[in-house]
This record gives sequence, C-alpha cells and structure tokens, in this order.
Amino acid sequence: MKILLTNDDGIHSPGLWEAAKALNELGEVFIVAPDREQSGVGGSLTLHHPLMVHSAPVSGGHNHSNAITAYSVEGTPADCAILALEELI
Repeated sequence: MKILLTNDDGIHSPGLWEAAKALNELGEVFIVAPDREQSGVGGSLTLHHPLMVHSAPVSGGHNHSNAITAYSVEGTPADCAILALEELI
C-alpha cells in the first residue's frame, strides 16, 4: 500500500516525520511537502512559475524498516498533493 503524507508546516516539521514513522509499518510512505512553512495557503495553487521538486534526505535519526521517499516542493501544500498524485508516486 502506498501512503502519501503532506502538510503546510514544511518538509522539516517534526510531526510529519513522526507520522511517517508511525505509518511506515503499514506500507510504502511518500512524503511530499513544501520546502518551507506554508500555513494559511493550503488550498492555493502556484500558477505563474514552474515548481521545483527536490529529493529530501531521510536522516536526522529517522530509522525506518521500510524505505521512505521524501520530496520538498517549492510550492504550496495543494501543489505538493497534485504533484505527488500525478507525477511522483
């Protein structure tokens, strides 16, 4: 089973990584989150410039039995969800 996680707090949010850790036993976890905090713009879409996607390292004490794939996106949470579902997973 594939599990997609995103948020509006950014790729470095501790809560995002704790959720990934908790869900890791249930399936293949994909994190696609904004490269920085984006609270208040969750439903907004980026329209007038290209979105940049970067592979995000899974490190900093995050030990998981299954591989977690993580990407940071220079865009909004809605951009992240659309990119994840249409292109990344």
